Amino acid sequence: GFFALSTIGNSRSLAEMGPLYRAVLSVYGLAFYLWKSVMPFGLSPLYQLDFTVTWLHFAVVAALLGLALFMRRRWPAFAMATVVYVATLLPVLGIFQNGPQAAADRYTYLACLGWAVILGGLAARSWRGRDVTRVVLSIWVLAMLPLTWQQVGVWRDSVTLWSHALALSPHSRAAH
Repeated sequence: GFFALSTIGNSRSLAEMGPLYRAVLSVYGLAFYLWKSVMPFGLSPLYQLDFTVTWLHFAVVAALLGLALFMRRRWPAFAMATVVYVATLLPVLGIFQNGPQAAADRYTYLACLGWAVILGGLAARSWRGRDVTRVVLSIWVLAMLPLTWQQVGVWRDSVTLWSHALALSPHSRAAH
C-alpha cells in the first residue's frame, strides 16, 4: 500500500515532515482517535494538518500505554486491545504520513473494535460493577443514537459530505 501510494505523489518526504513532527503527529492521532470514538462530536471526513498538540495528548497516550504495560498480567485483554489499537493505526499515523490530513474518522472503526469488545466483556462478565457498567453503557449508547443518525445523513452523498466538511473547516482545499 505504501509503495502504491508513493507513486501518486501524495506522501510527504522527511525533509517536508521531519521525524519529530511525525512522532508528535502520531501521538496526536492515538489520542485523537480514542477521543473521537468516545465523544464523536464535530466529526469530519478529514482533519487538516494544522492541528494543535497539547500535553493532554501526550498524557492520554502515556496513560494508555502505561496502563496496558502495568495491567498486562492482571488484565491481558486490555493490553492486547492496546496493542491492536496501536498496530491497526500505525499505517495511518504520522509516521507514514500520506495525504493532506492529520486524521480521518474512518480510521477509528477497525482500530477501536478492541475497545468495544472490552466494554462488551465488562458488561457480560459477572463481577461486582457489572450492573453499573451496563447502565452507563446503555445510557452512552442511547446518547450516541442521534449522533449516529446525523452522521448517516452527512455521508448520504459526496456533495453533502464535503459541504459538511467545508462547514467545519471553510479553508480546507481538499473539501473545496
